[in-house]
Amino acid sequence: MITRTEKLLFLIIILTIVGMPSLFAEPGYQVDFQQDLNSTNDSYDIAYYNTNVSLGQVQILPNDYYYSHPTEWVGGPFTLVVSSPFGNFNMFQISNQTNTFPITVKILRGGVPVTSGQTTSPYVVELPNQSLYYSPVYQFLLDIAVHPGKPKPLRGNYYSVITFELYADYGTENQQLLEERTYNLFTHYVSTDSELGSSITTDLVVDRYATASNIDLPSLQNSGGSLKVGSVSFFSNDSSDTSTYAISVSPVGDPFGPFTFIRSGGTTITIPYKVFIPSKPVLGSQRYAFTVPIETKSISGVWQDSFELGITQINYDSIQYATGAYTSNLKIELISE
Repeated sequence: MITRTEKLLFLIIILTIVGMPSLFAEPGYQVDFQQDLNSTNDSYDIAYYNTNVSLGQVQILPNDYYYSHPTEWVGGPFTLVVSSPFGNFNMFQISNQTNTFPITVKILRGGVPVTSGQTTSPYVVELPNQSLYYSPVYQFLLDIAVHPGKPKPLRGNYYSVITFELYADYGTENQQLLEERTYNLFTHYVSTDSELGSSITTDLVVDRYATASNIDLPSLQNSGGSLKVGSVSFFSNDSSDTSTYAISVSPVGDPFGPFTFIRSGGTTITIPYKVFIPSKPVLGSQRYAFTVPIETKSISGVWQDSFELGITQINYDSIQYATGAYTSNLKIELISE
């Protein structure tokens, strides 16, 4: 029997309109997140490879401002907040998501643990201060607590989603989110679902970034910039060449209307914006609901995709708006045939 899971998930973006920003250059950081591709392509059999599994790394670099003003460099404090949209860190079996294996997330600096690993989410890790001309690499490693007996009901494909947020001055009034990245894991335990002849199943995961809250609209509008607000992850065990999948992105409330921020309380004011997929520039920036086709398979031969969602061209109609709180809801829907 073939079963397909069709899910609706929602992404809420919250805007706070404050005064217009200053335009002078400010100090900042370059953040380089990378993921180990082997953690995404089903090349790992976690029955055997489940200790110190390489997930990825991050490096924090000063921007050009600091090299021009070296006496102003402050290499920290930096904080990593590691979390999962599912709660605690687990691997989930695609064909039966009640089957899980706990994950321990570990952070290393130069091969030395920064702190003890954690299975609970969120996991807050304080990183040591660094110097202007020394930028260490922080490695992300995983221990996966698999079942020791290789029982057949637990065999098959597994996935997980883990988000890393990097902050400066975390927990203070100067707290700044420097960068955020979602890592998708796709692997198997003993056998893949295709080897087992499992029925076709799918799952869709939407992870809302911290950047989707308290957006400073005047600053974003004035700079003409863009902002990543979330990620979408699609997992399946389907290898059929005749299957068709797509992910629909639309505004909640009026699915045929434009993407807008709506003022909370008082006079209703809407501020238009566009949605785009950074990794799929061919789709462009969209004013109205659109679909993202799933066009490629993973290296293991199953339909699978992930991408980040961004907002851009804020207030492209240059409407007059009042200060206050604004929200926008996006509906993310998996479509299959």
